[in-house]
Amino acid sequence: MKKRLTYTILVTMAALSLAACGGKKQESGAADAAVEGTIATDGMSDVYATVQKVDGTQLTVELDDGNSMTFDISDAHANPVWTWMPGDEVDIFYEGEGDPTDGMKATEVQMSMPYEDSTGDYNEDPQVYGEITAISDDSVTVREEEGKNEDGGPQDGTEYTFKRASYGIDVGDPQVGTYAQVLYIGDLGTDGATTYRILTDDMMDDDASDVYAVQGTLSKFEDGILYLQCDDGTEFKFTTNDDEQMNADAEAAVGKKVKVSFIDSLRRRVTSADSITVVE
Repeated sequence: MKKRLTYTILVTMAALSLAACGGKKQESGAADAAVEGTIATDGMSDVYATVQKVDGTQLTVELDDGNSMTFDISDAHANPVWTWMPGDEVDIFYEGEGDPTDGMKATEVQMSMPYEDSTGDYNEDPQVYGEITAISDDSVTVREEEGKNEDGGPQDGTEYTFKRASYGIDVGDPQVGTYAQVLYIGDLGTDGATTYRILTDDMMDDDASDVYAVQGTLSKFEDGILYLQCDDGTEFKFTTNDDEQMNADAEAAVGKKVKVSFIDSLRRRVTSADSITVVE
């Protein structure tokens, strides 16, 4: 089944951030190495916090002592790969010494641990399993046979229809009457539910069933993040986790159509890549 790897870059950043406490002046070079392409933070102070709310240029966080504080991030530098969401653990840098004050300007916000890493909900994508009752190039309908019958989850005997993503890669030959596992993103039972992988019953024990992948054009590779532009306009971001071989493969494949295999969930803002293969 699906492999698991530690989100190396982000865990390393978390370790660096956890070593800093609120109001502590940053030693030269300690934070610069955590994120490439950001401003120098020599001489700045920083505080470690958890995002509670993002409202335009206002970032409200919970500090280690349980108190809330809002920072003005209108001029703050940040890695553009991230859009902040509640639950993110971040390191906030600001000018001057001493403890931060409510409403003060942040100079830089670094991701220490994304919310997705604090919950098991993003280790893999949800699925339905059952008989395919209708299928075309654009959609597939499956009658669920192993539903957990929980709120928001698949219900036994219910038919679910999914869009078939142009970036998807199936395992097996799905046809009407075939039993299959369907992985999807989006909300189950809605028009936005989209499958990127149909695994047929006869391929369950095949080595190919261990590979989870999507395809598209590798439009950019920057700071260890590869940007996959799909034919339908969807964009996915993947981290190489600083793997030297994957970094080399990504750099060589910019502008080309590739297959990217991954190890967690496409619902993450940044998914962990496992391999990169040029397909044309």
